[in-house]
Amino acid sequence: PEGDVWIHTMMVVDAAAKIIRQPEREFTNQEKIQVMLGSLGHDFGKPSTTKFIDGRIRALGHEDAGREPAKQFAKRLNFGQDVVDAMVAVAGDHLKPVQLYNELKKGALDEKSYANAVRRFIKRLGPTSWKVLVACSESDSRGRTIPGCDVDPYLPGESMAKSVAEHQLDTVGSKDLIGGKDIFAVASELGVDIKPGKQFGEYIRIIETLRDHEQITNHEEAIEHLKKLMKIDFKK
Repeated sequence: PEGDVWIHTMMVVDAAAKIIRQPEREFTNQEKIQVMLGSLGHDFGKPSTTKFIDGRIRALGHEDAGREPAKQFAKRLNFGQDVVDAMVAVAGDHLKPVQLYNELKKGALDEKSYANAVRRFIKRLGPTSWKVLVACSESDSRGRTIPGCDVDPYLPGESMAKSVAEHQLDTVGSKDLIGGKDIFAVASELGVDIKPGKQFGEYIRIIETLRDHEQITNHEEAIEHLKKLMKIDFKK
């Protein structure tokens, strides 16, 4: 099984090399490095998790198990923290585009919920571009011996790209709905005295949690809920 992992990895790296050469991807040189090294380390968690289960070879939990090995490997290189972040993100989340797409197709997520899930996913990636992650996920899919996998459309990536474009998920969608200025503005409107501190972070956290659960979807709704929170806290 371990030998099979590395054969697959080399096929994935080969697929990644083809992807980064596609001009329409518009990758920077640094992002190309991230895609290549992310693809190399995407299955670093498999050696420690691969087992025979019910007559099948399985590697349950290999994504999370791969984060630390990917981090340690990346730290030995001299490409910078962005490569470390990318390798860790790819190791832990390279299956996510496929998982979200499957949930959409099966009806477990509607279009709105799918977009919200993609938004949370992009935010979780932090400094690593979702395009880098999707390229590595696509490389993982194309680096197989399944007929057509090297030329068929990569639907999970196309679906995610469409959602990102339609909902501006990599710009507006990746930022918190409210910030310090909003909190000060609402406090001024309500006539309450508030100073920067832990309470600011708590308000932002509550609003973002409601957003994650689709109870709030935009800035206007966030401000209205913030007013309710502050009225309760300051008994106004």
